[in-house]
Amino acid sequence: MDQEQYSTLVARLEEFASRNPAGYKLRVAALALLGYLYIFLVVVILLGLILFVVLYGFINFLTIKILLILGALILIALRSLWVKIPVPDGYEIKSVEAPELFDLIAEAAKTLDAPRVHHILLSGDFNAGIIQVPRLGVLGWQRNYLVLGWPLMNALSSDEFRAVLAHELGHLSGNHGRFASWIYRVRQTWIQLLVNLQREKRRGAFIFERFLDWYAPYFTAYSFVLARSHEYEADRSAIEIAGREHAASALINLEVKGRLLEEKLFPELFERAVREAAPPAAAYTQMYVALRSAVPVRETEQWLSDALRVRTSTDDTHPALAERLAAMGVVKEAKGGEAPALELTFNITEKEASAAEVYLSGVGAQSTSALERLWRERIAPGWRERFRRAGKARQTKQKLEAKAEREPLTIEERWTLAQCQAGIGDTEAARAQVEAILEAEPNHIGANFAMGQMLLEQGETAGIERIERAMEKEPQSVIAGCEAIFKFLRRQERDAEAERYRTRAIEHNELIKRAQDERRTIYPRDQFQPHGLSETGSKRCASS
Repeated sequence: MDQEQYSTLVARLEEFASRNPAGYKLRVAALALLGYLYIFLVVVILLGLILFVVLYGFINFLTIKILLILGALILIALRSLWVKIPVPDGYEIKSVEAPELFDLIAEAAKTLDAPRVHHILLSGDFNAGIIQVPRLGVLGWQRNYLVLGWPLMNALSSDEFRAVLAHELGHLSGNHGRFASWIYRVRQTWIQLLVNLQREKRRGAFIFERFLDWYAPYFTAYSFVLARSHEYEADRSAIEIAGREHAASALINLEVKGRLLEEKLFPELFERAVREAAPPAAAYTQMYVALRSAVPVRETEQWLSDALRVRTSTDDTHPALAERLAAMGVVKEAKGGEAPALELTFNITEKEASAAEVYLSGVGAQSTSALERLWRERIAPGWRERFRRAGKARQTKQKLEAKAEREPLTIEERWTLAQCQAGIGDTEAARAQVEAILEAEPNHIGANFAMGQMLLEQGETAGIERIERAMEKEPQSVIAGCEAIFKFLRRQERDAEAERYRTRAIEHNELIKRAQDERRTIYPRDQFQPHGLSETGSKRCASS
């Protein structure tokens, strides 16, 4: 099933679920049980074969080999049934540290008929969520972890935070939560089975693979629709607890402050890895200042406009912002290709108390220190690698510049120099070098791609042609190129054109996956025939 067929199936299922919710859930449950039934039947048949070989077969090398293969397949199936969901990381908050927070959670859980939250963790992520960790694998018996992002609580007001909290608890409310968590465990079962099969590479794995090829896309589509419908239900829980305006305001501020972190703070922070060997010790102080400051109006309007033009797709179970706000009744209908207009104006400034200030005032500095430590430990390997690459780039740059004083550099040496200059943040020198390369060799793949990116970042449409030229000659650059052009066109509000590049990237990614699947089915006894391609065509196939 390709992406287009999958999207069509999801759309059809969404329409059916809206007409017949009970019938749809019954189908999801039946499909989930079918998967377990298949695993059960496979195990029973394999055990029967083992029993038959032991009772009626002659024990020799061949029968022992058969028994080992059958036993390995049984282990793979049984291991997949024991769903492993790791306990989330974070600083555990005690009730004595944040009594008002615990009271708020207990009150919201009671109102929404949600189960008890066993642990409340403070994380360093710009997110919040409920994670259920089953103590008995597929049988359940959950421990519920509420993970609250420290950055998120500093970005929202206390009323907006109540809406987010109600949304997360809404996922576990009543039968909705129990059924959803069971379906989630079923999805994890099949994911683990696929991973185990790919890792084990056992003979006879086709017993599962052929079934999965048929079953997995359908179950994924059915459970996808369920997960998306639950997002709308959870939003209704947010409205019930915090009110329509605060629920909508929370979504908007999360979008704007998320873009602030993604496009401003984090790039500036990680740029320091070029010069500093270790992550900074006070990154959260910088994050706090950014989150508690009012975002400039121009950027707020641009980011919000971008978000409101996004349409719901099958890339994420969360509906797009415009659809969620429309369901809340706070946006006017869009005309033409324009973004939907908000009926209400929302804003958060540094003057208004944040949720962190209201509910975490008693937690103390040790929580922030613990999160800072976890954050540094998590990013340290990547940070050190970037610092190492920057140091190597400086050395290479010095060698090439010294050589350039003695003799002209080759095109590839100049390209290497440009990459080194860009790698240490010397963008002006890198651009001048790229321009010189293109003047000497207009079809240079890397230089065309780099120049295309530079032009797009400056808002120049000519960058599309440069990247297209690179993608035509280097298939491995297609996904990155489509992503760069997609983002540019979205900023230009040319959504229809942007969507074509998004589709192109998805199709190319599917082509890569099919090629990888083909290569996994090559065996020693396979016979190969000449491909009959020209030398150019052969190189293109190899690179894709």
